[in-house]
Amino acid sequence: MLEDKYGGWRGRETAYAFERYAEIVGAALGDRVAIWSTHNEPWNNSFAGYGHGVFAPGVKSHEAALKAAHHLNLAHGLAVRALRRTITKDDAKVSIVLNIFRVEPESPADAEAARLFDAIANRVFTGPVLDGAYPADLLEDTKAFTDWHFLQPGDEQICNQPIDLLGVNYYEIMHIRRRPDYDPTTELMGGTEFPGSERVELFRPEGFDSTAMGWTVEPWGLEDHLVALSARWPSLPIMVMENGAAFDDVLTEVDGQPAVLDRHRTQYLIDHLTATLRARDRGANVDGYLVWSLLDNFEWAAGYGPRFGIIRVDYESFHRTPKLSAHWFAEACSTRTVPALATVDLSA
Repeated sequence: MLEDKYGGWRGRETAYAFERYAEIVGAALGDRVAIWSTHNEPWNNSFAGYGHGVFAPGVKSHEAALKAAHHLNLAHGLAVRALRRTITKDDAKVSIVLNIFRVEPESPADAEAARLFDAIANRVFTGPVLDGAYPADLLEDTKAFTDWHFLQPGDEQICNQPIDLLGVNYYEIMHIRRRPDYDPTTELMGGTEFPGSERVELFRPEGFDSTAMGWTVEPWGLEDHLVALSARWPSLPIMVMENGAAFDDVLTEVDGQPAVLDRHRTQYLIDHLTATLRARDRGANVDGYLVWSLLDNFEWAAGYGPRFGIIRVDYESFHRTPKLSAHWFAEACSTRTVPALATVDLSA
């Protein structure tokens, strides 16, 4: 295993192994795959896996998380070059999928907290991948944890390979404020989710609907996010690669057939697809929208408990039941409209 052999994403050799993997897959499938994505949510792999330890491999180290983030960026650049060498489909697009967070401070006094979070959550990836360099404030923010010795000359140029599409995942706004009780003499330590997290506080405002994951439902955040990202990188098309919600589904029957009347999820998708279209109307360069998820799935930190799918999966029999949201999505795709919840036909 690469984790045992090289320390996983802590080791530079894992990036080279990923390049070899991309070359093999590109050579095998490069004549038929239309969209290639090097990574999906590298923040989770690095900071949740090596910083907070809630994802595999369960490491709790700020320096390890930063090493992993850099080697994921490096692997992305190497993989893009490998795919460019091997794919033969003329209209194929190469992308990366980032869970770039929509960050909103609670008040103007919390602007510094938002800047810090934006640096370690977003610009640690968009800096080298899209702009060609790590932000100076990120390096300054993290100097207590690492001297960035793993960043070698030429790495940022490798990370900064031209891509055809930026994938963005969105679930909720990250509301942030400074921690008034932060004491730098006692709280500079590892094991929290990201370097600097001891200085800030993430919170969910009251008065909004939430999903089974506890995530706040804020579709307007997606609209503003897409507009802002497109303004920042105007020549780069954006695709919403993940957007969806887990709710407590109930299996029932309609006309003698199994059914899941997931009205909350369906309305969630209506509101977020509408927000995506509004962003396009405001000039955002948005190419598409994908629902998370087609099927109920395994969540890395929550197992099979939360159900995100628009198709229900019985995990014992593997029987699949299209939910109300699946019928809605089928109608949306076939009509190229955003159908109202009341018009969805379960018999279609």
